Amino acid sequence: MFGMGRAGGGPSLTWLVEGDEFEGPKMVRKDVQVAPDGKVHYFRVTPMVTQIHVRGMIPRQAEDGSWGATFILNEEGWRSILVTAAQDSGKLIRVYINGRPLEYQRVEKPSKDDHLIVIWSGITEAEMAQLKSKYKQAPAR
Repeated sequence: MFGMGRAGGGPSLTWLVEGDEFEGPKMVRKDVQVAPDGKVHYFRVTPMVTQIHVRGMIPRQAEDGSWGATFILNEEGWRSILVTAAQDSGKLIRVYINGRPLEYQRVEKPSKDDHLIVIWSGITEAEMAQLKSKYKQAPAR
């Protein structure tokens, strides 16, 4: 399964980019849910960004009562974002926390060089507590 929790109890964050089923089972896996477009998509096994790329976060309450957060990426994570934006523009991204699928996003070229990536909603109270204990919290921008 994608984005399984890490040993030691730390939070696992995973952003996976859409692939094609013809890339084969070692490269992509079929999503566990139907996307908002009504289709089942395949996502690459190798993540675009993970928790190892996160150096801080800005938590916020989402409109639906769950939590969202803006994550501040290190240089390696930001380079991955830029490469993905150049190669996979328009494809879907699947976001996971501790192996649980959250939301779909779309690959777009960043509008500025801010090293930020967002999870808009779906993070539980327990997951947010885990994230807050792991990552330095930055003031809202």
